[in-house]
Amino acid sequence: MLGNLPVNVRRKKHSKVETLNSRLENPKSKLASSNPKDETQDLNPVVLSAADSAFIHIERKEIPLAIACVTIFDGPIPFQEFLASVASRVREVPRYRQVVVVPPLGMGMPTWEDDPHFDARRHVFRMTVDPPGGQAQLEALAGRIFSRLLDRGKPLWEVYVIDGLKDGRGAVIWRLHHALADGISATQLLEVFLDSTPEGTQALRRTRPRSPQLPVEKRPGGISGVLNSTLDSLMTTERGLLGFAQALLRSPNREGSKSLLDVLPEFLASVERLPFNKPCREGRKFCWADFDMADVKAIREAVGGRVNDVILALLTRALARYVKLHGQTVVNRFVRIVCPVNMRKPGLQENLGNQISFFPVALPMDIRDPVETLRAVAARTEAMKNIGAAAFRRGP
Repeated sequence: MLGNLPVNVRRKKHSKVETLNSRLENPKSKLASSNPKDETQDLNPVVLSAADSAFIHIERKEIPLAIACVTIFDGPIPFQEFLASVASRVREVPRYRQVVVVPPLGMGMPTWEDDPHFDARRHVFRMTVDPPGGQAQLEALAGRIFSRLLDRGKPLWEVYVIDGLKDGRGAVIWRLHHALADGISATQLLEVFLDSTPEGTQALRRTRPRSPQLPVEKRPGGISGVLNSTLDSLMTTERGLLGFAQALLRSPNREGSKSLLDVLPEFLASVERLPFNKPCREGRKFCWADFDMADVKAIREAVGGRVNDVILALLTRALARYVKLHGQTVVNRFVRIVCPVNMRKPGLQENLGNQISFFPVALPMDIRDPVETLRAVAARTEAMKNIGAAAFRRGP
């Protein structure tokens, strides 16, 4: 969840809104009443990257692969104005007006192609939270929305404007498919659709940014394209593993290698399933906790490590408590987490799609002192970043 954002929201009398149950049970119910359609089209399909394609192919109804968040505002959201603003600004991001086209029988790489029927009214919805409109009701509504797969017959994003919250507040629930963006580029959806100041921003100038195209002779197609992409991925992984081993062998006594060797036995130990390591089922629960970012930074400055280490320490202690509540021990047990790493080069932060790598980390759940937990987390993430992440970043 993102905290309350400083935006200018005006109180406005709303028309009758759809009920929660009717919108969830009947996704084809009446949409918003007006939206100017966009006439610009990019006629050249763009091949999805191997990473983006993977998120398309591995998605199942039990595992919806959408990035999502809930934003809460100090006042209600004027729906028609919000819809008109989204319809205007989405023109600046062609990818948000494109659909994923998968070749017949999956014999080839999926492509991004313009949706000839794009209409913002098919993406921006209005809903009312159940009374009394508190956090529990908003969490339940978000969980129902996040449990559904995005409709692949249209661009893979949706926005829900929420009415009925306590104290006259408003909320917006956002979700977009992981094939469309990773965590870094997903935040750009908010930057495009929301104003950065209470005074608002000037109308965006309509442009036609073009997506980069592969040369014709290098465009993957059919089985050969899938094989080439798979081989490239395997070769990249092999290079990373080789670099990982070489880094250890070249300088086994340097600080980074020594710290990695200290935690290596934790990865070699057999994995014990935690209470939540079970097959996924349909249905999601979504909840959050609020804390001040200033407190996180103060903890980091006092104890050491990074902001992400503080978050990981909080998660580790929460998961340890969860395991104990299920009657299991945490002694000598670790929670294994895969942490994403932004691979964008400086100056290219605006690129869409998934440009991330990962490094694994095993975090101990049996440390009782929270300060020592943070120090243990920081030591392990630093060891993996010094050796593992750096090795996997190297190219051919």
